Amino acid sequence: MTQDNPILSPDEVKEIRQRRPERKIAHTSDKYFNRGGKVVINYESMGRFSIPENLYFKDYDIEDINNFTFSRQEDLLENVMFTLNKSKNEDANCSVGDMVPEEFLETLLGMNLQFSNGKEHKHPWLCECQSSKSSDEQQINEMVIDLSTINYTPIVEADRLIKEYFMKEFETMTEEEWAGYLNTKYKDNPVDPTTFTKEQEVETIIIKEPIIQEIEGKRYAFRLARMNDVLKGQKQAIKKFSGKLKTIESQKVPTPELKQKRDEEINLVKEERDKYSILYSQAMSLLSVDGIEFKSDEERFLVYKSISRNDLFDLINFRDQFKFGVNQEIELTCPLCGKSIKRSLRQEISSIELLPLDSDSKGASRNNKPAKIFIGL
Repeated sequence: MTQDNPILSPDEVKEIRQRRPERKIAHTSDKYFNRGGKVVINYESMGRFSIPENLYFKDYDIEDINNFTFSRQEDLLENVMFTLNKSKNEDANCSVGDMVPEEFLETLLGMNLQFSNGKEHKHPWLCECQSSKSSDEQQINEMVIDLSTINYTPIVEADRLIKEYFMKEFETMTEEEWAGYLNTKYKDNPVDPTTFTKEQEVETIIIKEPIIQEIEGKRYAFRLARMNDVLKGQKQAIKKFSGKLKTIESQKVPTPELKQKRDEEINLVKEERDKYSILYSQAMSLLSVDGIEFKSDEERFLVYKSISRNDLFDLINFRDQFKFGVNQEIELTCPLCGKSIKRSLRQEISSIELLPLDSDSKGASRNNKPAKIFIGL
C-alpha cells in the first residue's frame, strides 16, 4: 500500500489478521431446513443488520440456471442477486443486495445443501506451485467439502469475543487513558470516568452499526459491507477500465513475442481493475464524517481514499476481532508438490462454485487499542 493507493495487499492484510476461536454448532434442522419446497435459512447475524433473522427461498428453475450459465463474468453477481430476490418469500421487506457477505454466503450454502445432488461439494483450488505457469499449463486441484459439517459462529458468540477483546484493552489503561476513552466516545453525552466502570462499559458493547473511528479529531462512521457495495465496485471498475482493455486487446500481434507482451499488459490492467473494484466497494461502507453524510458515492470514495494507511490498519484489525457466520479453516494438500496450507473457508470458497451452472447440477428432489473505535453510537 502507498499513500496514492490505500488498498491493502494480501501480505499486508495477512500481517494484521489474528486467529480467533471457532465455535462449532450442531448442524441440526435449525440451520437450514425445507418447508413447503423452500429452504429456510436462519442467519447467524440474527436480524441485527438489514435483513430479518430468517428468509425462505424457492429452488432455481431452468431459466435461472440458463441465465447463470450464459452470463458474462461481469454480470453474474448481479444476475444471482436478481434471482435470489425473486426467489425469496414475498413478505420479506428487504433486498439481497442489503445482505452482508456473511449472509450472502450462508444463503448460497443453504440453496446448495437443499437443492443440489448432495452434501459433498467439490472445491477447485490452485496451489502456489502452479503460480509461475501459464493459465493453460496450470493444474487445478480439487477438494471435497462436506457442506453439512461447516462450522458457524453466531453473532452472540462474536459479541462475547468482542467483549473479551475490549476488556483486555481496558485492563491495561491508566486512569487518564480510561477517562480519555470515555470522553472521546461519549463526548455528546458525557459520563463520569470516576464512577462509570469498565465492566459497565463492556456490558454496553455488542456488534452493531455504526462503527465509529476517530481520525485526526473527526468521527468517521462506518457500517459493515453489503453485497450492493460489491456490485457497485465491479460496475465502476468495468466502466473505468473497459476502454483501456479493449484498446490493448484490439492490438495486432504478428509474432509470439508481441502476443506475450500484449497478454502481460492485459493481465496488469485486469489486476489494476480488480484492485480498484475492491477499493471502491470498501469505500461504500463509509457513512459520514462528523455526522455529515456524503452527497454522492464519488465524494464518499475520495474521502475514503484519503484515510491514512495506519488508520485503515486499525479499522481492519478491529473488524477482524469479531467473526460470525461461516468460521472455519480448511487444510489443502497439493497432490503435485505435497505442500499443505490452511486457509479460511469463507475467503477460499467462491460464490460462483456454489451455483448450478447447468441442468445436471440439480438434484432429483431439489493489535490496535480500541480507544478511538466504537460500536453503535
